[in-house]
Amino acid sequence: MGGSLATPTSPNDPIFTHLHCNVDRIFAHYQLRYGNSWFTDGPGKNFMDLSMPVFTNPMVTLRQGLNRTHYGFTFDTLLL
Repeated sequence: MGGSLATPTSPNDPIFTHLHCNVDRIFAHYQLRYGNSWFTDGPGKNFMDLSMPVFTNPMVTLRQGLNRTHYGFTFDTLLL
């Protein structure tokens, strides 16, 4: 803690996982409340089916990444 999350060694910091899990939880809350239409029908809709550069084997698109249940994880509590 007290460092930068922009360095290549940031995943070694224990707070890194907690930070990213909370970001995922907050985004899941947003999806339950508002859906994905801003992403799928909004200004970036042309990018939804492009593959993400880091995930090439197997290829993962942004559209697939919006479906958190596809990856088999959920959150105990999500408030609406």
